[in-house]
Amino acid sequence: MALPASNPFAQPSSLPFGLPDFAAITPENAREAVAAGMEEEAAEWEEIATSEDAPTVENTLEALERAGALLDRAAAPAFTLASSVGGEEWDAVEAEMMPKLAAHSDRLWLDERLYQKLVALEEQREALGLDAETDWLLSEYLRQFRENGIQLQGEDRERLKELNAQIAEAETEFSQKATKAIENAALTLDEDELAGLDEDARASLAANAAAREQDGHVLTFLSPSQQPALARLTSPAARRRVLEASLARGWGDDGATDTRSVILRLARLR
Repeated sequence: MALPASNPFAQPSSLPFGLPDFAAITPENAREAVAAGMEEEAAEWEEIATSEDAPTVENTLEALERAGALLDRAAAPAFTLASSVGGEEWDAVEAEMMPKLAAHSDRLWLDERLYQKLVALEEQREALGLDAETDWLLSEYLRQFRENGIQLQGEDRERLKELNAQIAEAETEFSQKATKAIENAALTLDEDELAGLDEDARASLAANAAAREQDGHVLTFLSPSQQPALARLTSPAARRRVLEASLARGWGDDGATDTRSVILRLARLR
């Protein structure tokens, strides 16, 4: 599928260091770019795999490195927004695309044609006189092919694909529940509980409350258990509330945020 020129991922970013233009990214154009990126990269892999030329560093190893430019541009920013911003639209994109990305990854690592081209380079290693960087890259590709199941055959290979798809779905479920747990854990602090916070911190908490259409001050949480506010709040009761709320995330009777069953499922799948 051709990506419209209006899509922010259609061309490399012109921002410093190639940073993505997050303001221009929406769930729909991100989904569109990731889908187009997978299609484009799969075509590039197929071109490498079907080449009748003898494998060389340039037409195999370097070609694999060049493949997937669009997907590289689109995937990381898209899923950064999905995990940080969240919401129904981003959750839907993540739930749709993650299993497809798992299958896309299998398409590379279980392609016997690509693997054999790399094996041919490995067999010529000494004759090719590879520099240290290229030698490492070849070893790394071979290692990843082997660790991702290239030596499996028949039913074992199909079972691996099924497991990879299930893991992708479970990881997405965990990510979305963890994000909801962070959102739901936000605490409204009374004025006397703010002791120890400077004016900037208080203003930030007031802005959090305003964004939620609430009065007062709302403390939102970061992913780690330890929260920066714990080092500054002087009220023992306030610190206790913050720590308990932080540690309680992912537990409880709320199925929308309880991650325990998902973690167990992931452990079994892996």
